[in-house]
Amino acid sequence: MNNLNAGLAPLAYKGTTMSHEILINNPTNNLLLPRIGGEALIEGVTDWPLSPNGLPLTLVASIPNSFIAKHTGFELPEDHYTSVFSYYSDSDYFLDQITYHGDPDELSYLMQGSTKVIQHRIGGNISKGTFIPSHLMEIGSFTSNDKDCGSRIGGNPCLLQNETIQTEEFIFALQLRSSDFPSKFNDIFGIPDALGYLFLRENPQVSDRCGLFFVQTT
Repeated sequence: MNNLNAGLAPLAYKGTTMSHEILINNPTNNLLLPRIGGEALIEGVTDWPLSPNGLPLTLVASIPNSFIAKHTGFELPEDHYTSVFSYYSDSDYFLDQITYHGDPDELSYLMQGSTKVIQHRIGGNISKGTFIPSHLMEIGSFTSNDKDCGSRIGGNPCLLQNETIQTEEFIFALQLRSSDFPSKFNDIFGIPDALGYLFLRENPQVSDRCGLFFVQTT
């Protein structure tokens, strides 16, 4: 596992001091808007990502790059979307497959495909794996950048563990709280109080190495 750590850098932030709350309250049928769940816009563009055991991952979020750039200052391909996928099971324990608290073994498993971040041009809509009803990701009020452990975008992450985190050159973009998802899926990240963190690479050269998504719990 030492080789895995050799190319990694400490946790990185864009440097903004404030972030915005993300509100997840309203259903939507508009697949072009920033949202959690729904269908992925990847048909004909890229394959649906699979877990290490060959099962389809669940679409957690589909977000226009323009939305992310507006609220983080990131430089991203403007005509692309960021799709975030994660392993989920409604019957089996899976939390250990998607968490990263600083252990290289955890990061190694993530890199094998238990979560996946893809930046892509708009393709056809498609759904595989567990389907989460689509809900808008709407911008709320400003919030302190590292004290609020709810869903929010920009600023610094509210890490639930204090271990040193290595994230290569990925930079924190947003975090989503499991309990903010629709009630049937408020354990989308294993337990309701878990947080999922999206880190992105600015101007990525390879679409499937553009980001890192992982979960932490208390």
